[in-house]
Amino acid sequence: MQKILMAVLITLFLASLPVCAGETSWYKGMTHCHTNESDGDSPPDVTTFWYRHNSYNFRVITDHNKVTSYKGLNSRSFIVIPGEEVTAKFEKKHLHVNAINIKETMEPESGEKAYTQPCFLK
Repeated sequence: MQKILMAVLITLFLASLPVCAGETSWYKGMTHCHTNESDGDSPPDVTTFWYRHNSYNFRVITDHNKVTSYKGLNSRSFIVIPGEEVTAKFEKKHLHVNAINIKETMEPESGEKAYTQPCFLK
């Protein structure tokens, strides 16, 4: 009897919660984009302008092994998030990992450590 009562109470509680339909917002963004400060072809302001004017809400600048300045690129309707594509080597192959919303450059690992220990575990 207690199990049935508990099931009824849980059902009533869940039924009383507000429905999320119509309240959810989706945001369009780019989480991996280079500028001419690594191997891209345009400066940060030009690439940000393109994303802003093509209906994106945010972008992450992920230049190789550096955090590119994004000062003056944010607006009320568009956010630039700092990032970096950390590039390391393992057995003569490049390993790429994107770090998002970081404040300073992350030093890449090399050798076996680069393959077995992600930088966020330091």
